[in-house]
Amino acid sequence: MQVVIKSADVSNEARPPEVSLPWMRKLFEEFGKQYDREVEVGIKETPFMNIKTVSKPSAQIGFIKYVRNLMIVQWRRQDFAPGEARRACSRYPAEITEIST
Repeated sequence: MQVVIKSADVSNEARPPEVSLPWMRKLFEEFGKQYDREVEVGIKETPFMNIKTVSKPSAQIGFIKYVRNLMIVQWRRQDFAPGEARRACSRYPAEITEIST
């Protein structure tokens, strides 16, 4: 069930650009504020939130590679996954079976 909820939470990448782009801008703004606050209070910075060094395309690629693909792997492993979700996951390339760095 956690995979189902998380999939809905991070579904922005699957939405049309007119919906996803405004949310991506808001997310990047939030990342920038969090990174600046981490620097301000002297705690270890989260590198992918430094909007001065991370581009939106590279952030999206990282998200797809390390979050979305991992969720596809989890969906494929779940016996409880609804039929439509399992069919949707089966459309992704067969090499997305395990996540490698």
